[in-house]
Amino acid sequence: MCHGISCEIKYKQEFSNSFEIPLLVKLLRFSCVMTTPVVANYENASMAADYIKRVSNVLPDIGIICGSGLGKLIEDIEERKVIPYINIPNFPKTTVAGHVGNLVLGSVGGRKVVAMQGRLHMYEGYSNQEIALPIRVMKLLGVRVLLITNLAGGINRKLKSGDFVLIKGHINFPGLGLNNVLVGPNQDEFGPRFPDLSNAYDRLLQQLALKIAQENDFQDLVHEGVYAFNGGPTYESPDESNMLLKLGCDVVGNFTKSYS
Repeated sequence: MCHGISCEIKYKQEFSNSFEIPLLVKLLRFSCVMTTPVVANYENASMAADYIKRVSNVLPDIGIICGSGLGKLIEDIEERKVIPYINIPNFPKTTVAGHVGNLVLGSVGGRKVVAMQGRLHMYEGYSNQEIALPIRVMKLLGVRVLLITNLAGGINRKLKSGDFVLIKGHINFPGLGLNNVLVGPNQDEFGPRFPDLSNAYDRLLQQLALKIAQENDFQDLVHEGVYAFNGGPTYESPDESNMLLKLGCDVVGNFTKSYS
């Protein structure tokens, strides 16, 4: 399980007066957490998608989100076109160590893909709506299948470090408190007001993943489970972990549900 924020600040200007240092610290702390909110509406998503189409000739139908420590998945993408998030209009910027902040387009096994090399979290100060914007951009690029990866903490005591868990369902704790990605005016271009989540995680793709694990002889490392989503960035307390276990959760983290 991997959580945490790394905010490295570099500056060259030297301050001659010591009383200026506390003010500098306050200003730098402020710059770490403040971002310009972007509404994840159709107009803003379209601006980002149009820019990506102008600088890349790849029309992806598969999207990939690289979780913490999984950025090297990008190395398997052929004929890569790398676009830094900072160049894309309205695109949120990553602040967590290990999340590079690139959108990568290319092909894998003859299929056109777009991958997020670095992702966003609520604990960085982003709203769920801002976190959803890259996914809406992917949809406008033509993506129909989304593969989400992330590190998570194991609650089910049968799980071991390094195991793979295919998410078959989730409990969205922030969403239960009205902190849902769909709160606000509905964007009809992206879906209905009241979406059905009974098939949020595609069963056919899960079966394909299990088949691949068997063919490559690591099926003992692959499990299915329920994902508990919290806001982060703290780890769960022992009491919280026991509660989640009693609720039937197998893993817990602070990422995937914002995108699903």
